[in-house]
Amino acid sequence: MPKLPHFPRSLTLAVTPLEAVVFPKSRLPDVGCTLRSMSHNLALLPPRSMVEANWLISGLATDPEHHRPLGILLIPWPTRVNGSLFKAERRDAEEPGYFTVDVAGYDDALSGPTNVSRLAGMIAGLIQAGEKELGEIHAVFLPECALPTEIAEDLAKEVARRHPRLQLFISGAIGKPAHSEAMPRNLAFTASTADGTVQRSWTQSKHHRWKLNGDQIRRYHMGHVLDPTREWWEYIDVSGRTCHFSVIDNDLSLAVLICEDLARFDPVLPVINAIGPSLVVALLMDGPQLEKRWPGRYATVLAEDPGSSVLTFTSTALIDRQHQAGAPNIRTIALWKQPGGLAQELSIGPDDQALALCLVREHRQQISIDGRSKNSFFLSLAGVRAVKPPDPAVLPRRKSLNKPT
Repeated sequence: MPKLPHFPRSLTLAVTPLEAVVFPKSRLPDVGCTLRSMSHNLALLPPRSMVEANWLISGLATDPEHHRPLGILLIPWPTRVNGSLFKAERRDAEEPGYFTVDVAGYDDALSGPTNVSRLAGMIAGLIQAGEKELGEIHAVFLPECALPTEIAEDLAKEVARRHPRLQLFISGAIGKPAHSEAMPRNLAFTASTADGTVQRSWTQSKHHRWKLNGDQIRRYHMGHVLDPTREWWEYIDVSGRTCHFSVIDNDLSLAVLICEDLARFDPVLPVINAIGPSLVVALLMDGPQLEKRWPGRYATVLAEDPGSSVLTFTSTALIDRQHQAGAPNIRTIALWKQPGGLAQELSIGPDDQALALCLVREHRQQISIDGRSKNSFFLSLAGVRAVKPPDPAVLPRRKSLNKPT
């Protein structure tokens, strides 16, 4: 067999990745008649000049004969924000305004300085509590903009050290500008961990800016910072678009999207549709994850085509921020949608600090457009439990974060 000259960027021989890309795929769509249903194993992607896709091994491989449940812990940080969460960056009268998310607006209850070691200890306690409810925890997820990037990197290392069985750490992160005139990035940080160390880590930038309109500004009570009579765009760098697919357990794969990227077709959703990852995780800074809201609509689309299981996940911060006194506060931090199943809204109580999920494989036979069949699996939600820490604890002020010395 001739050597593949463009591997790992593409599996093609004569066609360069600047013209088209061929990658392994996870699943076929169960609906529609499309060229994507021609092959069980290969996906045709747009050229890398449009979006750079990558396959990465994240370390969750096990014995292929033993398909264990997959345990995930959702930690909805930040738990609370104050009125300085959004910061106006540009206020040109005749142009749309721009804003950034400022970690100084994170207003969690515990006063005094904290550090990565303390955060890791809190996560370790939540992992311990989650494992009492649903068995082994393999992955920890934090939502959009949960941490500064440098804190996320150090936290992944410390959590892995304290919990050697952990194998995947994903957090929304706020990236620093490359220089004084550059824009920051809104990132998804992923670390593959094994035996107590980070084996590999990578980031993926958000591809679309959040647009805040007057209704949202009023709902989040931010009119003192952002003029609600104008539109405001998230001030982030969206250049260099990438989409990473990680192998999480033999034949299972995962892709991460950040908020608006779930709802915008170009440039990444054609790649998601072509490869069909087993699990799509959408990290959000949003309100309650109700089926009737926009994340539920777009999760349903991906659950039908390409047939991925979809998890949308937000912090409690904006859920509580928009809550009006006297009204019921529904803290629905996540939404689960799997192929052929009903959407499930996942909520926590006022004293809960995390959600533990148990995912299992369900068999499904897939048939190509010319009638060839292949045994496949999809991820099904088998258990959900709200988690409290072993000891009474509250989350720290994120604005006081320091790296360990």
